Amino acid sequence: MRGGSGVAGIKLLYTLLIGSGDTPLSRAPTHVKAALMAAAIALTALSRQPLALAALAGLTLTVSALSRDYAAFVKCVRGVKYLLALLLLATAASAIAGGSGAWQALAQALTTCLRTALLLTCFATISSSLSLAEVLSIARSLRMPKYVAYSVVLAVRFVPLVIHDLANVVDSLRIKGVYPGRGVAGRVRALRSVLQSTIIILTRRAERVAESIELRGILE
Repeated sequence: MRGGSGVAGIKLLYTLLIGSGDTPLSRAPTHVKAALMAAAIALTALSRQPLALAALAGLTLTVSALSRDYAAFVKCVRGVKYLLALLLLATAASAIAGGSGAWQALAQALTTCLRTALLLTCFATISSSLSLAEVLSIARSLRMPKYVAYSVVLAVRFVPLVIHDLANVVDSLRIKGVYPGRGVAGRVRALRSVLQSTIIILTRRAERVAESIELRGILE
């Protein structure tokens, strides 16, 4: 059951990253989308202040409404829940080691997780509304080097495919009875099978994507 829940979270994150087609956000000018991303970064940097954190939450809700994906925040949290749990533990432990009390450390850790989830939701939702031409237009306007622009293009277009492939691999191994495995040793073997299959698929996909970009001269 827990394995199925994990796959469901990955699939929800994938639906967030690919967007929902024709929406007010996707029709917005490129500079508006870039401004929204910049605002999310600025508010995240200032979000130690309650007012800035509230503004970041408001921006996330606005972006979600414009994308017509009102469950965007929930999808993001469920998709990266293990990462958020690790961040929560690491932040709380660091705060306690720094002399903070248990409740203060917990509050700080929860705030950090909320800030991270809001920023990820904003970025995932906005990036899903960007076309390849818009991504390259933003990169050129910022005078990014070609290798940086290449990385941005892959991040926007390749990451959703990685998540989709991972979900498919897990589903396939579940059908074969390999995932999630029983006991510690069984889970380790299942995780190894997931990683091996995913790496093989992604290596082949990366080669095809690189060849396609090179042949089309997108970054020339």
